[in-house]
Amino acid sequence: DALNTAMRQLDENDRLLIQRKYDERSTAQQIAAETGTTEGAVESRLVRIRRTLRTHLLRHLRHET
Repeated sequence: DALNTAMRQLDENDRLLIQRKYDERSTAQQIAAETGTTEGAVESRLVRIRRTLRTHLLRHLRHET
């Protein structure tokens, strides 16, 4: 599956953050409190990670066609 392949290409910390946000349904505020960072920093990392995932997925789709 393309998404799993893209997820495996992420840095471990980024993969864990995405999993906490979407699999565990944690809020950015909860993640920030648990990691000792700000909510804004968590949101910024999530934006960068989603961009990376989108790039990997688009590259995969281009190679499929």
